[in-house]
Amino acid sequence: MSYGNAIAIRHALARLGADMRLVGYLDDAAEADLILQEIAAGDGVADELLLGSVVLRRRVVELVDWSIGGQHPTGLPTLLASRCPGVQRPLADPTELDEHAHGTQTLVERAAGRIDDASVLLHRQAIFLAGPQAGLEPTSLLTPRSVKYLVGDHPWTPYWSDARTVSIARALAGDAEPLGDFLCHGLMGGVHELANLNYWAYYVGEERHPQISDTFQLRTDLAWRGSHLLAHLTRRIHVSHSLLPLNVHTAWSLLGFRRGLIHDDPRVARDLMERCEVLLGHDEIPAQVRIEATSMLYAIRSEMR
Repeated sequence: MSYGNAIAIRHALARLGADMRLVGYLDDAAEADLILQEIAAGDGVADELLLGSVVLRRRVVELVDWSIGGQHPTGLPTLLASRCPGVQRPLADPTELDEHAHGTQTLVERAAGRIDDASVLLHRQAIFLAGPQAGLEPTSLLTPRSVKYLVGDHPWTPYWSDARTVSIARALAGDAEPLGDFLCHGLMGGVHELANLNYWAYYVGEERHPQISDTFQLRTDLAWRGSHLLAHLTRRIHVSHSLLPLNVHTAWSLLGFRRGLIHDDPRVARDLMERCEVLLGHDEIPAQVRIEATSMLYAIRSEMR
């Protein structure tokens, strides 16, 4: 189908009364479908695959996860409940799930042995999309060039992003140690903090321009403000979240990077303040989480007087 025909179909759907919020997912759904095909095939040259040539955003990642892991994309459950009652997830039979797991393992192992930027991007994105259900071998996750960011402070390279993604994937699978090591050694300020914030802003859709490699994380001229990102992080600040230390650190870093950001939306500021208060009532939170949550709490209270 030509791109022009795809646009015509969108307009036809609008005329027929389709919910335009759902129509807005068509591009993302097509991208997710192509990614699923790439993973199932388990082969191809990194820079010719979508996984190695485009930095993925949250909506696409969530659509892929919906198909494989069954986790509803943010915002879709309400839309589907009103327009398509009874729809729980895209249909995937056991054979397709097995193909996904095998294809992911193959892509990850092949990319781990290469040093070009496209292969590094493919490696980290395939790991993240695999999810805990893929059962990837730990030895295929962290490459020697990535693991250095868990043990010391090193200049940014695309392997920093690889280490970050693997640490997040392990935390989501129940192993919090790599993420703790990454926060201790891989986010030591300066360019690493900028890279973390730029990536988050891109991932949640606040930085709107598509990126073909992780090097955009070093740019100082990106136009994102951070309001949407702060709201996204705030909703994820609770004691049971697997990525709590990263969420708190990124929110704390963002408030320092964008002075006055809490005035953009007082509701988000109040929500963040209340969540920090609840968080500090738990004795078992990590020391760094306590320090950063306390800092945010006092900063918001001071700004809102």
